Amino acid sequence: SLKHQKKWKPDINYTKSWYDRGAKTFQAEKYRKGACENCGAMTHKTKLCTERPRKIGAKWTNKNIAPDEKIETFELDYDG
Repeated sequence: SLKHQKKWKPDINYTKSWYDRGAKTFQAEKYRKGACENCGAMTHKTKLCTERPRKIGAKWTNKNIAPDEKIETFELDYDG
């Protein structure tokens, strides 16, 4: 078996902490300057938007503004 290739002693500094995946923080009523032109969220730009490209973006229509995502940073090892 490949048991000899895996680290068998647990790391004392490693924690499996839970995080809010896909949590939303603030829902805007209209487009804000500096937000994504496609969906209207402040946490990313148009090139990094995960929504499908709209025919007319949220910047010009002020409709269906997406809420901002909760950004969390955490350290993972190779197995994580």
